[in-house]
Amino acid sequence: TERASGQARLVTSHCHLVGGVLSEMSERRIHGGGQQALPLDVFPAGLDYVALGHLHRAQCVGKRKDLRYSGSPIPLSMSEADYCHQILQLDFDQGDLVEIQSHSVPRTVGMKRIQCALEGGVEQALAEIESLPAANELEAYQWPYLEIQLRLDRPGSQLQRRLRSACEERAVRLVKISVKIEGCRAQSTEAQPTLLEDWTPEQVFQERWRRQFDRAPEPEMLALFRESLRAVQEEK
Repeated sequence: TERASGQARLVTSHCHLVGGVLSEMSERRIHGGGQQALPLDVFPAGLDYVALGHLHRAQCVGKRKDLRYSGSPIPLSMSEADYCHQILQLDFDQGDLVEIQSHSVPRTVGMKRIQCALEGGVEQALAEIESLPAANELEAYQWPYLEIQLRLDRPGSQLQRRLRSACEERAVRLVKISVKIEGCRAQSTEAQPTLLEDWTPEQVFQERWRRQFDRAPEPEMLALFRESLRAVQEEK
């Protein structure tokens, strides 16, 4: 299409370009045309501005100021807790891009992390939760989102139940508990099947649990799984 006098050529696209930086834990790669990321030359010369979507972090691509991800205006995962979100204002004069301004987006809901290493562990996390404002001290819409990250030397009994219970009386919205047991994977020497068809349902459950929680499932969880599996098999 020919450009009319005083008219800018703008393009919008939802894609992942070569050189784009993903946000940890909140984005997936787009696979298109057999490629994980598209080359920059899919956008021809002569365009005044290319507004890109998909990547959450605001960024120029390939050192081109006219080729940008504006980024998401709000956090989409806890990994973006320390990132300043923004919107972009583009100013044109007779179809020519003359200025790009960034405007920070105020965050109406806070994001908080409690991180405890081996030394403090669960008790430190519980103490930090206890120090948070009580639920009746803030309106519910003001409660920040909370992520708890723990590194432990061994699994704890009823760990998640204790943490969730402690949060119930606090002015927070618990969204995630991450527990890493030091050396857990190294201690596992049991040979695993290589094909899914060779796995039993219980092996699939145990491996999925290990991948999510970095530890073996507790005996009570295994008992619940076996009970559920029996119920499903009896219905067939």
